[in-house]
Amino acid sequence: MLVLEIFILLVVFLFWGMALPWLISSWLYLRRNQKVRSDILTSYTPSVALIVPCKGLDQGFAQNIKEILGQDYPDYQVIFVTASEEDPAYSALVQLIAAYPRARLVTAGLPTRRSQKVNNLLRGVEEAKEAEVLAFADSDGRPHPLWLRHLVAPLRDTGVAAATGYPWYVPEQGGIWSWARAYLNNLTALYLATGWNLGLWGGATALRRKTFEEAGVKEAWWTAFADDAVMGHRLRSLGRRIVFVPQSLTTMVEDISFREFFQLLLRQMVIVKVYDPLIWFLGGAMVFFLLGIQLGGIIVTPLGIILPELLLVGLILLAQIPMQVVVGALVPALLFRDLRTSLWAPLFFLTEVLLAIAFLRSILTNLITWRGVTYALLSPAETRVITID
Repeated sequence: MLVLEIFILLVVFLFWGMALPWLISSWLYLRRNQKVRSDILTSYTPSVALIVPCKGLDQGFAQNIKEILGQDYPDYQVIFVTASEEDPAYSALVQLIAAYPRARLVTAGLPTRRSQKVNNLLRGVEEAKEAEVLAFADSDGRPHPLWLRHLVAPLRDTGVAAATGYPWYVPEQGGIWSWARAYLNNLTALYLATGWNLGLWGGATALRRKTFEEAGVKEAWWTAFADDAVMGHRLRSLGRRIVFVPQSLTTMVEDISFREFFQLLLRQMVIVKVYDPLIWFLGGAMVFFLLGIQLGGIIVTPLGIILPELLLVGLILLAQIPMQVVVGALVPALLFRDLRTSLWAPLFFLTEVLLAIAFLRSILTNLITWRGVTYALLSPAETRVITID
């Protein structure tokens, strides 16, 4: 049994030997990039077209739109896009933007070979004829007044292809599933906080129009489902950086049910499987690795009463549960100073179980239902609309 104990110790120490330096590097990156010189925010302000695809009325929709329209930026227009005038968001937007000359509302029609969001984005890009910079936001986000300035500022560097933020969920009513989603999502911000060029989030992205055209994003979107995954792939082909902007974290004031939470996990798993199969496989392997450690501790430790040689192995594995909870609580607390999310770190085990189930389900399907529309993701370059509710 000594060989087994040594092997398990090596695996555990290897895992934490990689995880802890990653956590420290993330903290250093965020501290280094927390403050942006005020002269950069005021001296580099190219004209911006902010495109916001809408479908239905999100929780807090009116307040979200007011925050998007209230950006402290000297030269920007906002282009809202719905599928049709029958969309509930359309009539709401007509009233909300009436007093804002910089805002426009257009319709995109219903697609058959791409997602509704991508279809709306393409229509928005078509309307944004003169802007130097294209920026994208989601209608369920509530950006702070300087959000757009911070998002555009990195484009001053010609070596930067795009700048991106990330969603930061804040449940309004609360509830275990709303906080589970908030905890998992906010913890995921760590991946971008490392400063690695891992991709972008379509709900907070800015890039020069010239870069958008040079990368062929419009052509790649023509039959795509995931706007950000496709854009990220095209931009990386240029060999330039995608910069994460901590100041452009976007507050999402939303609650979610268990069914919606699991559908979200499954949808993300399918998207990653289609667009980044290696990341999908490695992510699934990591989830099962973490679950294996925890379940191993729960199973092996009681056996140590009968077989003493197993006791040390069980205790080593079992100790990983409180260690993961502590580290999981420290991430939002230290990196983002979010104590409320930290309190829900014990949900880590529950979210891992649901992620594992979603991963297994994603092996068997390429179907996604999103905002009332079911799609078949046949390949990164082929999407088919199946049903529309």
